[in-house]
Amino acid sequence: QMCIRDRYQRRVRGPLLVAMSFELQRTTTVARGRPSQRVSAQVRREKILKRSQQATAEELIKEGKRKLAVAHEGLRRLPRARAAGGGFSEKAIKAADSRLQHLDEVREAITEFSKAIVYDRMNRGAWLQRAEALRILAENSLPVYSTDDGPSSVESEAFQKEFTSELRRALADIDQMCRFDEKEQNPEHSMPWALRGRIRFILGYSHWSHDFKNALRFAPDSFTARGLNYLCNSELVVRYAVEENSAEMRQALDACQEIWRQMNTLADKTAEQMQQLEAWEEDLRAYNLRCDQLTDQANSCTLM
Repeated sequence: QMCIRDRYQRRVRGPLLVAMSFELQRTTTVARGRPSQRVSAQVRREKILKRSQQATAEELIKEGKRKLAVAHEGLRRLPRARAAGGGFSEKAIKAADSRLQHLDEVREAITEFSKAIVYDRMNRGAWLQRAEALRILAENSLPVYSTDDGPSSVESEAFQKEFTSELRRALADIDQMCRFDEKEQNPEHSMPWALRGRIRFILGYSHWSHDFKNALRFAPDSFTARGLNYLCNSELVVRYAVEENSAEMRQALDACQEIWRQMNTLADKTAEQMQQLEAWEEDLRAYNLRCDQLTDQANSCTLM
């Protein structure tokens, strides 16, 4: 009996248990494989959906850029909304009807970029384009008023609130882009930082010049980043000239001249950029002349 039992253990039960174990293992594997197949199909569908959303976002960005380009070109032909030294330009107020049409086109572009962000939140171009559109909208808007005497204090306050809100939205969009850029030495990150500096300058925030330094850190040869920096400093020059503040005007003017010098030494400039530098050179001569006059007046007043 022992021999039969041993023989049974060796020849029947042992192989049978092994076969059962193998069968259980195969069944478990197949059972586990079914959900895996369902997961794989779901992953494939998600990838297809993601590609479709990304393609839709790119189309929306393309349409938004087209609308923004048309609107921006139309606004450039109109007088600037802000007068030199602050306030609103009378010429711009007279052309308010034409301005409103182009501003509506800017708002349509903002809507396109917002839709693109919904489809693809990781698309940095959508955030950047919406920030630029919001900046253009804020810088070219005028207060709406009900009388010929100009906007009332309530209307001016409402306009300033909307103006600040649009620029802060633009700043939030750029911060959304720049938050992960510190470790990525990508020249494309230069433009968001330069635009951030411009927006912070308009809002009156301090240390806005640091953003332009960051922009040049990503793209040391950027003409655009230096151009926006020059624009901010030149507006300071005009503001201090109107205020007859020769000391502050000289400081801003020195910054303009240094930026102009750097831009003039850059290689591979386009014909349009060369023309821009020539025009700015003439402006700098006029600014220097005015600054010298203010300095002489300040010195003569001090002597008297």
